[in-house]
Amino acid sequence: MEPKINIKILAAILIVVIFSVFTYFGILTNLEHRLYDVLLHLKSDVPEDQRLLLIDVDDTSIEKIGVWPWSRDIVADGLITMSELGADYTVFDIEYVQSSPTAVDPEFLKTELPGVFADEFDIINQNILDLFGAIASGALPVEVAEDYIYDLTMLNDQTKDILIAKVAEVTRDNDEYFKNTIYFFDNAFFTVNMVDDYEVELSEELEKWIFDNIAYKNITVDTDLYPRAESIDPTLAKLLQASRGAGFPNIIIDDDGVRRRIDFFTEYKGEYFAQLAIAPFLEWIGSPELTLTDSELLIKGAEIPGEDKPRDISIPRAEDGTFLLNWPAKSYWDSFRHLSYYYMVLHEWQEAALIENLGLLEADQFFSYYEGDQDIFAGWDYAESIKNEILAGGDRGYLQDYRDAREYFFAEVGSFIDGQAESVIRGQIQDILADESLSEDDFAYYSDTDKYVETSFAEIRLMYADYIKTREIIREAVDGSFCIIGSSATSTFDRGVNPFSKEYANVGTHAAVVNMIIQDSFLDDSPEWLSIVIAFVITLLLYLIIHNMDALPSIIWGIGIVIVLAALEVGVFLATGIYVQLLTPVLSVSVTFLFMSLMKFLETARERSYIRNAFGHYLSDAVIENLIDDPDKLTLGGEKKHMTAIFTDVKGFSSISEKLDPADLVKILNMYLTEMSNLVMDQGGTIDKYEGDAIIAFFGAPVEFDDHAKRTCRAAVRMKKLENIMNQHFMEDELVPNPLLTRIGINTGDMVVGNMGTARKMDYTIMGNAVNLAARLEGVNKQYNCWKLISSMTADELGDEFVLRKLDRVRVVGISEAVRLFELVDESELANEQTLEIVDIFHKAIDLFEAKNWLEAGDLFQKILSIDPEDGPAGVYIRRCEEYKKKSPPANWDGVFNLTTK
Repeated sequence: MEPKINIKILAAILIVVIFSVFTYFGILTNLEHRLYDVLLHLKSDVPEDQRLLLIDVDDTSIEKIGVWPWSRDIVADGLITMSELGADYTVFDIEYVQSSPTAVDPEFLKTELPGVFADEFDIINQNILDLFGAIASGALPVEVAEDYIYDLTMLNDQTKDILIAKVAEVTRDNDEYFKNTIYFFDNAFFTVNMVDDYEVELSEELEKWIFDNIAYKNITVDTDLYPRAESIDPTLAKLLQASRGAGFPNIIIDDDGVRRRIDFFTEYKGEYFAQLAIAPFLEWIGSPELTLTDSELLIKGAEIPGEDKPRDISIPRAEDGTFLLNWPAKSYWDSFRHLSYYYMVLHEWQEAALIENLGLLEADQFFSYYEGDQDIFAGWDYAESIKNEILAGGDRGYLQDYRDAREYFFAEVGSFIDGQAESVIRGQIQDILADESLSEDDFAYYSDTDKYVETSFAEIRLMYADYIKTREIIREAVDGSFCIIGSSATSTFDRGVNPFSKEYANVGTHAAVVNMIIQDSFLDDSPEWLSIVIAFVITLLLYLIIHNMDALPSIIWGIGIVIVLAALEVGVFLATGIYVQLLTPVLSVSVTFLFMSLMKFLETARERSYIRNAFGHYLSDAVIENLIDDPDKLTLGGEKKHMTAIFTDVKGFSSISEKLDPADLVKILNMYLTEMSNLVMDQGGTIDKYEGDAIIAFFGAPVEFDDHAKRTCRAAVRMKKLENIMNQHFMEDELVPNPLLTRIGINTGDMVVGNMGTARKMDYTIMGNAVNLAARLEGVNKQYNCWKLISSMTADELGDEFVLRKLDRVRVVGISEAVRLFELVDESELANEQTLEIVDIFHKAIDLFEAKNWLEAGDLFQKILSIDPEDGPAGVYIRRCEEYKKKSPPANWDGVFNLTTK
């Protein structure tokens, strides 16, 4: 045995070494990642900070605004709106690394330029009218007019120059405008890409400015484990220099395409740049001191808004130096709060339409009914002047005045259009219309005016309500929020895969980064060597446990250890967020116990082959299987079991055998025994032995059945039916002189079963009183002229599956206790109506018989013979009734018959 043990030990160690090598070279990495993803689904979801807001350049935005990327003034206008309505920080997950083309200034084109054209053309028209008026009145002689025409031409040329100069002002540098709005907003952050595969040329001045203003200064790095960039590709300089800061948007994608981890800092020329979400987050929490080591990023004294006091935050680093992302366990649209960027543009459109229509009301003198202290547009004009001043680089300290002025203006507009002005104006019109002296034309004019006033107020109210609704949607979303703007539209392809979603907009990554830090909810992994050590320890422990076990217990132990090991590692992850690599220990243990089980199966197969070869010729298959499962049963001994025994014997076989030559006798006997034995074994029975034509069998060992009595009776019924078919064949072929008629006795009870004999010669057989009774019942069939007798102990276990005919209570030879006998008639489902009728009549008759009513009992038994003249038991009882009519049994007769013959 020692060589086998050594082989198994060496095999176990080799298996662990192989899987350890697989782990070291990353062969199992993708599978390990999948297991990690599965565990993430089991972990409780990380809470979401409600201050985080994703502002989506979504499908709706692109459909309503136009093809992406948009003109930068669209984004710039949105920044002003967000600033006004209380956004705290805004992070752009959008790259603005190139200058944008010159664009049209829509505000100048819509408001100022038309006024300039109108003024200049008014001057031209007036000069022409003055010239021709003077000529027409004679004030200017015709012969002198030519000189004035030259002057008029000069004036027109001057007007042309003025208009050309003004038209040139219609273009706008949108990058400059965007820069100004970034300054206006103040807390905006942009991208600075970390580059490894190409060189970006930066001026020394810009690079120095980036080092001084974008790189994070308050950090101590005590590790060499961090990414390094060959170059950087920052946002356009004028935009970057107006911003609060920037970070790199680079995201790590694992080999299987899934985003699970991220870098927080990247080094470039000795400076450390933060990730796009980390940069504004650090600003948000007070630019704390950081320490980066191999194992963690320590944030010291983080002043998280809304928390009472500063706290230290330790963010664990994975073994590769990255930070594992604790994603929300949801789709992109179900995680965090969202606002479509379309609302920003809709706000601009609705405001422009509202102001234009308010201007029309002012032109129609509606605001002469305004009861404020000053012109209603004063608040608007004041807010615009502040905005323009800040956009021009003025003091941002007036930003609150800008907000207050606009709030005041829109509140006043709402009060005016919902106030008494309409009713006052229309009341005055109604007073005029009530004047009976009003002409028909004037009446029509004032009626139209009344409808115009009503319509104007209704339309302006609707426009105002829509605008305020949009405004409040934006305010509710952005007020006090940490906003992240990026693309989530299906057409932009800025989407990725995370462990919970096959399509997750990448902009959501930045929200996940900030959220897990705020929630102090981190994930980590253990070193590879720990998994290898676990694999070695558990595998060797498994070997010590199962190396002397049989195959099945070995498998059970192996599976159990794998389950416990996996459960422990899952428990560690769910409790601590630390992922211990599962595959190396689980595969090592699994393959080890499978290998050892295979070895044991091969050993067992050799034993099975030996047993089959040694005993297969004279033991049943069931017994052989039982011996194979438990070879110890080859030793002598038995066990007590509750079973059913069956004894069969062919009536008058001795006289039949005398009429056949030996060869024919053997042939007939083998055919008979084969078919009858097959029926027994088909029902799971065990053939004990053959005694000439007799079969001794039992049910319930070595294979145990709860329904052994039913199986035995089912076999008995079918044996008699098969016997009829065989007899027809035998008689037609003249193989036997007489039909083979089998008597069957069946009893159920406790019996001793097992291997009995000597160590050199043994039989798997049964013994006991219950066995003896079954043997006696086979012979008792002759007393009742029937073929299948069972005891009441067997009948009690049959239920209603069989048709039984109740017979006497008897004492058989060698058995002192009285037993109720039953004739086994047929299976209930197969019995015909005549059979059921006979049994029913017989039971009534037997009850009368046992009540000593011989006359009526005899009549019923006679009725049975009229139905079936061949009914054996009925004939027996008729003879008894006739005898008892002549001479009654003793008065103390208990109804039990003593059978004196076997």
